[in-house]
Amino acid sequence: MSFLKPAVRTLILFVLFAIMLPLCFGQSETVKQFKRDWADAKGFPLNQKEAISKISREMTVEAVKAILEVAFEEKVSYVATQAAFDALKRMQTQEIVHWMSEEVYKHKDWRMRAVMAKVLGYYADPFAVDGLLKILKDKRWEVRLAAAKALGEMPSSRKIVEPLIEQIQKEQGRLVYEMSEVLEELTGATGLEEAQDWKNWWKKKKDSWAPPSGGERWGSPETAKPTVDEPKTVAVNPIYGRIKSKKVIFVVDTSGSMETEGEWGEAKKKMSRLDIVKEELSKVLDTQITEKHRFNIITFDRGVKSWKSKPVKGTTGAKNSAKSFIKKLKPGGVTYTYGALKEAFNNKDIDTIYFLSDGEPTYPERGDEVKRDWILGKIKAMNLAKSRKVHTIAFMVGRGEDFGFEEDKAKCAQFMEALARATGGNFKKMD
Repeated sequence: MSFLKPAVRTLILFVLFAIMLPLCFGQSETVKQFKRDWADAKGFPLNQKEAISKISREMTVEAVKAILEVAFEEKVSYVATQAAFDALKRMQTQEIVHWMSEEVYKHKDWRMRAVMAKVLGYYADPFAVDGLLKILKDKRWEVRLAAAKALGEMPSSRKIVEPLIEQIQKEQGRLVYEMSEVLEELTGATGLEEAQDWKNWWKKKKDSWAPPSGGERWGSPETAKPTVDEPKTVAVNPIYGRIKSKKVIFVVDTSGSMETEGEWGEAKKKMSRLDIVKEELSKVLDTQITEKHRFNIITFDRGVKSWKSKPVKGTTGAKNSAKSFIKKLKPGGVTYTYGALKEAFNNKDIDTIYFLSDGEPTYPERGDEVKRDWILGKIKAMNLAKSRKVHTIAFMVGRGEDFGFEEDKAKCAQFMEALARATGGNFKKMD
């Protein structure tokens, strides 16, 4: 290469070095073995879980990268995905924290940014704050929410509080309320639900506010929270309560048992379960859904039916159309719970699901898809990145036995409560 100019020779040598470096050092034997084990374990969740368990013992960045590369694809078994997340939470070394704190805002896949933000929240290492503050402005709401919650696990400081108050001004619906909860933990203020409330509070307190001393949280006896005005209230619904989300899906069970009748309202009018829900859901649309909302409705029995292919703005015309759709609903068939939940999760950009049912999953032909533990595992795995909140309503007014339906209300309530708990939602039992 003596005939080449010095600058060209230098460039060629640099490229050759970049190519040869991985060949010289390569991957660790543990990572190589993991990739072989993962390939062999395809279709065998417990073998995938064992492969993750083995590689997680190597507390290195390379091992973390290998897990992130394969374990969070939607086609992967929920058993392996949950095992991977649990393993990452344990793999806390300074090297891993530093790498993840930078990778969390560099990674191209938003799902990985969300997952890593959640892991950093478990680490609660102040070194991660800068990276989390960067993704607090991420274009995906799921990532912003994960970042906010992770920041809430860090020691309270002005460095965190001020950017959160700035960001909450740009949010709406559920994110406002969840970021507000984070700010309560960090600042000690209570009763401030709206973004403007926090802006006004910070304007007054900015110069005098200081975080708790000695690393204490505001909830500890030594640092009791100061009191402020009570939160604002809006109209609520007896079934659905107060709708805080601006991106919501209502999922309604229309299986045969929903024709069971019971007494409803102050007049104790005799109505079927489904007719009660139809009436109350229509009221929710009239009183709580506005043009600032995007919403959809999904019904399920043996099959799953969506009112719209995707959430739409809550205009008067859209709400009238939705009420016409609701009015035509009739009970019949089995209870395909997982199909309805999967369809709801596949609606892009929604953040909250109201899931109403009067029974357990019943669709024997669907195999695993009617098993409670399987459904809960799948939803938890999907939600590691998607962060949907599922509020559940076990609606069991009346006695199914009086109308020819066998039902175990306690068992149904247990499943619905577990579903809400798995997603951070609220559970309501009505009978």
